[in-house]
Order: sequence, then structure tokens, then C-alpha cells
Amino acid sequence: MTEMVRIDKRGGNRVRHEVRPIPDDFAQQAKEKNRCQLVRHYRTSDKAVGRWMDESGVTPRRTVNRLVPDNWEQLCAIHTAAELTRLLVADIKVIKRWIAETEIEPVPFDRRTIKPPPRKPQAFKQMGAPHKSIIRDKPRSIWDDAADVLRAERWAVYRCDEKGRADMKGRYWRAGMVILTPDDLLARAEKYRRRAA
Repeated sequence: MTEMVRIDKRGGNRVRHEVRPIPDDFAQQAKEKNRCQLVRHYRTSDKAVGRWMDESGVTPRRTVNRLVPDNWEQLCAIHTAAELTRLLVADIKVIKRWIAETEIEPVPFDRRTIKPPPRKPQAFKQMGAPHKSIIRDKPRSIWDDAADVLRAERWAVYRCDEKGRADMKGRYWRAGMVILTPDDLLARAEKYRRRAA
């Protein structure tokens, strides 16, 4: 082995170490492996592999192409290209290369075969639907009828307290953002009745 002299940056001392010679099977391995694989195979550094390449004039294989699967024809008969990428854990570029090499096309993608997931029917929402505070089994009153008149005009009407909070036993009525007394509710409903007439 030849010797190389390297200066230790920490102490400034010259350190001599032996240079690993080119392996006997380097040319043969370079035909089958790329540079990274040679580094792992010989358990050395990338710099050493580069020096062996310069000294021997041998260029390793640039890339290692993945071979076409043995059951490629059977897979193409039932799967699309996108499905093959997931099934074989391969990039779409690899799938396209296999298609070019074998001239076997996978199943074409048909968007019409995709069925969207069933949607849940949404409950019909009508503006002015009765509030839960007025849904009760008590007999209807003239104020309930007046509230229905306002609901027909797209108002949300329900019983409330003096602060406008929903209350089944409240003494006030809320129409939209307005708080009405029972008399105000009757007057406003009568106005809409005359307008409809």
C-alpha cells in the first residue's frame, strides 16, 4: 500500500496513513453497481471510490433500473397505471418505462366508473321555522296565531324573556332581532294581515 501524508488540523502534526489499493474485482462490480452501492459494498468512502475510478478508468453504472415484474402482463390486465404505482410501490416514471419496454398497456383510467360517495339527505331548513321554545302541547292562543303570521313573512318568532333569550314561559316575543310585547305582536301581525288582504 502507498502512503499519504495528511496534516492534523488540530495539532499541526503530519499523520501518515496507508492508501487502500484498488480491489481486484472493482471492474466487475462497477458493471453491476453504481457509485453509492460500491461505497457500501467495499465499506469505504466516496472519495476512495472516486480515486479508484480515476486510476482504473472504470465508470460505475449510473443507475440501477428496476426490472419488469414477472407477472406484469397479468397485472396490466386488471389494474390502471395509478393502481400499479401503489401496488408495486413504484414511481409513475418506472411504470411508464416498463410500459415502453414491454409495450403492454395497463387498463385505461375511466372517470365514469368512479361513483361519488352517497350524500346524506339534508333536512329542509325553512326560514322562520318554529323555535323549540314554542313547540308544546298547550292549546294555541291568539299570540301563537299572530306569531305564525309573522313566520309566514320569513320572520323567526318565539317567546323570550325581557333580554331576548328563548323562554317557553316568557312574557315577551322575539321577532328577528326585535323584542315585542304581546300587544306589539298582535299589532304587527294585524298589519301583515291587512297587507295580504
